[in-house]
Amino acid sequence: NLVLTDLGSLDGFVGTEVSITGGFTNIDAYVGSSASSDSLTGRNVATTWNIDGSNLYVNGSNDLSYSGVEILIGGSDSDIFNISGTRAFTLKGEAGNDTINFANGAVLTGALDGGSGSDLLSFAGYTTSRSVTLTNALADGFSGTTSTVSAGFAGIDMLVGSSATSDTLKGMNQDSVFTLEPINSVTVNSLVLTFSAF
Repeated sequence: NLVLTDLGSLDGFVGTEVSITGGFTNIDAYVGSSASSDSLTGRNVATTWNIDGSNLYVNGSNDLSYSGVEILIGGSDSDIFNISGTRAFTLKGEAGNDTINFANGAVLTGALDGGSGSDLLSFAGYTTSRSVTLTNALADGFSGTTSTVSAGFAGIDMLVGSSATSDTLKGMNQDSVFTLEPINSVTVNSLVLTFSAF
């Protein structure tokens, strides 16, 4: 379970792992174990995660490739998760204003949680319609289901649909207020989710 803490002095990253008592530095690749709960936690700076088969964690000109990892955890700053293809991960945005982008046809066979902050789940890359059902609303955002995320999502504050014209957003089974224009939103117990392209 790697935790990245800084940039390496030469390249790669500095970080910690419980099995390495002195930590590590200048590491450019991470291969997890045969277990099913290996994790990678990013630095507390703005970061891009490319979840596309190349699987790169990118900070400026430094990047780290990862494989054999099941759980990706953002730091306390803004994280951007770019997903393409069918990918098996659990994503945790944690703190910061995070963005989860799905390319056309992308599927996450796992769960995602935006965490705290104002977090965006975007299907703008899709050319076919998306259907989303909201299931819960908490202080960190809304939870819901969609075929694009097999284990559902949580901690989402903003939703963007596809470029198709028939996306659907279904509300929760409790009192909700939908507001249309100038900003589309749904409010549940004073908690607000904004949405577009639905």
